[in-house]
Amino acid sequence: VHTCGILISFRRGHSDRLNVADSNLVFLFHVSLTDENGSPLFGSYHYTGSKEGTITGGQLDIELKHGDTVTIHTLPVGSRYTIRETQTEGYITSPQDGVETGVITHDSHNVLYENEKLVDEPGSGHLLLRKTVTGTRGDRNRLFNFTVTLTDSSGQELTGSYNYDGSKQGTIKSGDRISLKHDESVTIRNLPEGTLYSIREWEADMDGYTTSSNGASGEIKA
Repeated sequence: VHTCGILISFRRGHSDRLNVADSNLVFLFHVSLTDENGSPLFGSYHYTGSKEGTITGGQLDIELKHGDTVTIHTLPVGSRYTIRETQTEGYITSPQDGVETGVITHDSHNVLYENEKLVDEPGSGHLLLRKTVTGTRGDRNRLFNFTVTLTDSSGQELTGSYNYDGSKQGTIKSGDRISLKHDESVTIRNLPEGTLYSIREWEADMDGYTTSSNGASGEIKA
């Protein structure tokens, strides 16, 4: 049987923005290993590096901090891997969706994750949007759609794109729509001070739901 391995590396971008607590912060990764047919990979596989242990049943949850590396050894050629990082508010992850997949070949596989700490630049602020579903009949897996409108003090719509992070990450501009489930949230970063915002929920007061909001419009403070 031909085998090969995966090297997982993790680092933090913009080291000048990190303090000691930042450098020691851990991030959670889930590794899933399957055979060619998509079934959990049979057997035990040793991993070494910043942490050591054994993967059994094709599943591993592992915490890594800045500078950590882990190598999973002797994986059968043709087996498949999926690595998923749990999103952490305040950080943008590369790869953007936090997921890397691949098929084990005769070559070693190097998987690099990099998290960039987001901070509001001078003269800017941020906007937090969170969805909560209450009641025994509320569907906590349903996606609810929101449109964010951003204007300057004269009412002119902003034309820039802004990073957001949290349960999801990406970029958003005025008029774009974003979808959230129960207990999901996003923070839109580096909005210019004085920006006026309004948020519309498209499904408000529909399908038997009664909708309330707090701070659905306002002004960004630095």
